[in-house]
Amino acid sequence: MFAGFDEFRARNEERKQDLRQYILADATWLTSSDLSDKAGFKNRNRSAGPNGWKQRGKIFAINVEGHDRYPAYALDEAYQPLKILKEILALFGETASPWSIASWMGTTNSWLGGKKPKDVLKQQPAAVLHAALKEKAGAQHG
Repeated sequence: MFAGFDEFRARNEERKQDLRQYILADATWLTSSDLSDKAGFKNRNRSAGPNGWKQRGKIFAINVEGHDRYPAYALDEAYQPLKILKEILALFGETASPWSIASWMGTTNSWLGGKKPKDVLKQQPAAVLHAALKEKAGAQHG
């Protein structure tokens, strides 16, 4: 290790926690039960429906204090996952954690004119997919 490593790690952890608090506060996050009710699932197990969507790559959830939270911005008026989200999640694949995806969705993006992907996901799904493609491609050098 190098001198100052512990302080560096502590600052990074603090920044990560600050970003997570910002992401949580800047969007509506539904519990499994809330989403089950709104989407019309009738399962006795309130997490079964949303978890099934998650397992099929239709939506993602972040873990907050041991419980899944689903982003309302990823749902249509009938509380069904937006179709484009499956493509975006498939593009990021297994390499991106749910928190990484939530952070990408919730921070400004130059490919979207400085807008957050979550804020234009419903109105400009193709643009958000394009921005995700650029994100996945990484930095381009010429």
